[in-house]
Amino acid sequence: MTVDVGLIGRGYWGSILHKKLETLGNVRFACSGRDASDYVNLLHQVSWVFVATPNITHYEIVRRCLSQGVNLFCEKPMTANAEESRELHQLAQQRNARLYVDDVYYFRNETKQIVARGLTPSRDSITFINRKYGSFKDNIFN
Repeated sequence: MTVDVGLIGRGYWGSILHKKLETLGNVRFACSGRDASDYVNLLHQVSWVFVATPNITHYEIVRRCLSQGVNLFCEKPMTANAEESRELHQLAQQRNARLYVDDVYYFRNETKQIVARGLTPSRDSITFINRKYGSFKDNIFN
C-alpha cells in the first residue's frame, strides 16, 4: 500500500525529508510554507503532511493541516509554548488525526558518525544541546 504524503518546506531539512519520503510513499506535493495557498488546497490529496519549515511557522501550518483532519509529522519544536501545543493536541483529537513530533537530527551526518563508532541506543545515551552556532549545515563536532 502506497501512502500519499505532502511536504511543506523546501529548505535544508525539507530536501533531506523529500528524498526519504520518495522511497516511502507517493509525494503528491512539496511546497514552501510561506504562502498557505501553496498547500491548503492540496491537503485533500494526502493522508500525511510532513512539516520542515522554520520553527516560527510550525504552529500555523500544523493548525491548518489538523483542521482538515490530515495526519501530521512536524520537526520539533512544534510550537513556541505549551499552550499552543495543548491546543494542537486537542485539535488532532477532535479531528481524529495523528500528530507526530520528532527531531530530524537523526538524519544528520554527525549522528550517523556516532552510530558508526559503535554507540547504540539500547546501550548508550547521547544528548544534543544545540545553541545554533553557525548554520545547520555546519558540522556540530566543529
